[in-house]
Amino acid sequence: VAVIKDMPDRKDRKFHPQHDKNLIGFSIKNICAQIVQEHGCGICFQDFNDDVVIVFNMEGWTANENMLKDVLNQCKENMDTFLHVDGFITVGTVENNFMDITKSYMRAKHLQEFSMIYPPKTVVFSNELSLPMRYSKDVLQTDISEIKVYLSRKDSQACFEFIDRIYSKLGTAAGVTPVYIQNTTLELIIQSTSALRSLKPNTDEFLEGFPDMITSVFELRNIQEMTVWLKDMLGRFIEFLKEEDQKMSPIVRKLVGYVDSHYAKDLNLTVIALDFHVNPTYLGQLFKQETGYTFSNYLNMVRIETAKGLLKTTHLKVYEVAKHVGYLYTNYFCSIFRKLTGTSPSEYVELNNH
Repeated sequence: VAVIKDMPDRKDRKFHPQHDKNLIGFSIKNICAQIVQEHGCGICFQDFNDDVVIVFNMEGWTANENMLKDVLNQCKENMDTFLHVDGFITVGTVENNFMDITKSYMRAKHLQEFSMIYPPKTVVFSNELSLPMRYSKDVLQTDISEIKVYLSRKDSQACFEFIDRIYSKLGTAAGVTPVYIQNTTLELIIQSTSALRSLKPNTDEFLEGFPDMITSVFELRNIQEMTVWLKDMLGRFIEFLKEEDQKMSPIVRKLVGYVDSHYAKDLNLTVIALDFHVNPTYLGQLFKQETGYTFSNYLNMVRIETAKGLLKTTHLKVYEVAKHVGYLYTNYFCSIFRKLTGTSPSEYVELNNH
């Protein structure tokens, strides 16, 4: 059994995707039915979702799979030529008993979820898909906690590259399922929102501008839509943080800039406060109130993020990286690195060179 679903994103299509859904399905069915009839290979009809269903009779065919592909490719090409419609086609299991056709149909319907991963005009055969595998952050070499660092720096470019990096891996890794992609998107939303709240505790009013944030994920149909949606969300988060920064006291803004520029030095809040002519206790409390971080936590975050970049892009030894970002003792550097990333520097290098 093959199932053909209309993909409604094409701009030059001849029908409106919502108003003419029934007409589109009817037209696709007529095109496919004619091709199936010419080959004498089965029957064609619409199911209750207006998807087009073809039940193939493989008996007597030679080179069955190649002929099946030829028929489906003709359907796809004629849909494109005459309707300007892109179809996503899935093919279920081959069943020897007519009574088991339902199994093939249900498999083909289930495979339609993979339109989230594969582009339109794709024909997906059940036997061509890898078996789903168990995933961890290590498998895809992602560290979702990085998003907090990029948000704290108000670095939209880094945020967008991070999203592209994650979904590029999801789109090409064998065995990734639509459910796994949706779960990753949900985790990104939760982590990003949590990071925003930690950076700026008073975010409730702002986040009211994102109604039904979680349920929106299940309305996104593919990786491209998820990427655009997440980038828009993160872009708005960063604009909010920038606006809030304008409300930040000059002394805290000055301290943030100082740490970002001098993280490799032996920084001490008391010494810096004296240089800034302000009380150290007051400065520390104000910094935590306005940034969401203690001074030491922010300093460690900046140092470790810089260290991750060096470990990815240079051949420096771990002890050299530690000294480069301001840690005198390698063991202490490794302890902080594991605390913030969940892995050791050596393991991080191995993961990113895999």
